[in-house]
Amino acid sequence: MFEPSLSRGLGKEEFNGPRLLSQLAEQTGGRAFTASDANDLPSVAARIAIELRNQYVLAYRSKNRNNDGKYRKVEVKITAPPGISNLKVHWRLGYYAPSQ
Repeated sequence: MFEPSLSRGLGKEEFNGPRLLSQLAEQTGGRAFTASDANDLPSVAARIAIELRNQYVLAYRSKNRNNDGKYRKVEVKITAPPGISNLKVHWRLGYYAPSQ
C-alpha cells in the first residue's frame, strides 16, 4: 500500500504518532499540541500556557459503589455563561471501577 508520507522519508511511527497521541489525549481528557518544526514551538508553548491558566478541576463520587472492574463512561454537560461562545471543555471519557 502506498503512503505518500512514507515516500518523503517519514517512518510509519512518525506518520501515525501525532494521530495516536491526539486519540490518547482525547480519551484521557487532555490535549495534544503539535509543532511541525522548531519555529512553531513558541506559539505552541503560548497556547499551552493559556490553557493551564484557564482550567478547572472538578471531582465527583459515583453513586455506583460496585467494585466490578467495569468501564464507566463520564459525561459532562455545561451551560456557557452569557457572552462566551467559544468555550471548550475537555474531560476524561471514562474510567475502570476498582475490581476489589
